Amino acid sequence: MLGTKLKFSIAFHSQIDSQTEVVNKSLENLLCTLVGQHTKSWDLKLVTTKFVYNTTVNRITGKLPHDIVYDFRPK
Repeated sequence: MLGTKLKFSIAFHSQIDSQTEVVNKSLENLLCTLVGQHTKSWDLKLVTTKFVYNTTVNRITGKLPHDIVYDFRPK
């Protein structure tokens, strides 16, 4: 009725969901920046990467990722 089309995706075919691809690319760029030359210790930077991503306001929506998903800002 509204002209929307539902597409299902699974973990192995996330390319169906373009928003997932955008987030993955953002996280990849952020992780590469934080890791720099120290490629063997990339796993140690995951916590920092997650914190930076989750506390950065989205330039399009003007909200934090948590605000978008849960519709409120955590204390």
